[in-house]
Amino acid sequence: MTRTGLCVAALGALIASAASAQAPAPTAFRVISPIFGQLVTFSMPANFVVVSENSTGPNYIREAVLKLIL
Repeated sequence: MTRTGLCVAALGALIASAASAQAPAPTAFRVISPIFGQLVTFSMPANFVVVSENSTGPNYIREAVLKLIL
């Protein structure tokens, strides 16, 4: 491939990635988690992150907090 062809291919990839980066972020996403041998699914806001999961006896807790954006 010629140098010009490589430059055109690189420019095309850059434009394609920039176009996809401008798409709006999803407001929520689906989470699937194995809990006590079963798969549980739920929707979680996109600006939250899981910080802890714990199962003690018959109890299960999953904590999520707002993402820290610096």
